[in-house]
Amino acid sequence: MTREKECEIRSIEHIKQYIKESKELKYYTKLVYNLDENYDKNSIIKKIKNWLSNKQYRDNLMYVFVPEYRQKYNILILHGITNGKLDLMPNFTYKIKGFEKSFSEEEVKKKIRKNKIKESDIESEIWIVRDWKFGDTEVFVKEKSIENIRNYIFSYIEKGLSRGDKRFFHRRYLSSKNIE
Repeated sequence: MTREKECEIRSIEHIKQYIKESKELKYYTKLVYNLDENYDKNSIIKKIKNWLSNKQYRDNLMYVFVPEYRQKYNILILHGITNGKLDLMPNFTYKIKGFEKSFSEEEVKKKIRKNKIKESDIESEIWIVRDWKFGDTEVFVKEKSIENIRNYIFSYIEKGLSRGDKRFFHRRYLSSKNIE
């Protein structure tokens, strides 16, 4: 194993340990950046890092994000775990246990009335980030299992490592400076 690979594995183990021990990091956050056909990678990196840096210093946002580039859809997705210090707005959609897709408030009420689900099956509310202007967002609030969120983020970190993915940000993950 090369020295670079060893350093990367140590770094990933360090951030995983921090996420496990953190009491603040408990919101799954997904930020989508819609890329133009002829996008400039450096410009995008600068915009995202600027936005994250501003949120960190102005609002004390703490985060760990794992970037995933989806070439088929020409989007960059940042999967992350945050302390929720974002400008959030309810989206009135919900994640339901046993379902892949999310449901509107009306759909949830209808499923409860028809006894297709119980209120206890609602895993989280999905909110959106108001000031993210680059694409879609999802923030899972009132998530029942913080362990599920952590494991999901770990799987993204490790997936990139095992596949040898090209890194969009020259790192496997982005983390705020105020978490260490």
